[in-house]
Amino acid sequence: MLGQERWSFALTLAYNDWPISRDRMRRDLRALHCIVDRNLFGTRFHRLPASERTRFVAFVEGEDHHPHLHAGWRVPGGRRLMDFVRLWKVDHIWSRIAPRGSFEIRIPEPGRGWWSYCTKHTTADSEWISSDEFLPADAFAAPS
Repeated sequence: MLGQERWSFALTLAYNDWPISRDRMRRDLRALHCIVDRNLFGTRFHRLPASERTRFVAFVEGEDHHPHLHAGWRVPGGRRLMDFVRLWKVDHIWSRIAPRGSFEIRIPEPGRGWWSYCTKHTTADSEWISSDEFLPADAFAAPS
């Protein structure tokens, strides 16, 4: 269950621009996932199994007036956690995707508080965007 996954970081990604389509948000998250993983794991990041790459799930909010995303992002541990923060706070990777955009990055608090906030406007029919949809099917295969 997504709400029980151990997310390394909670992100809010705002565009500060309008209109922004859901398709653009999906494309932007795909590009962002590549930028993050290339920086953390090198140019051959795409060859890593899914379990060794970063993972995110994002919820769209304010699509018709203030488009932004709430995302949980899991980063395999070690020094990569600080490298991930550096990408946002020093390298400003979100401004490469959304030049007028802003972001907030936090370590999610234990419990359901952060998850409840991310999903406050979701319903059973709500769509969410996951990094899993950008990975090839063999990324989930057990190593041989």
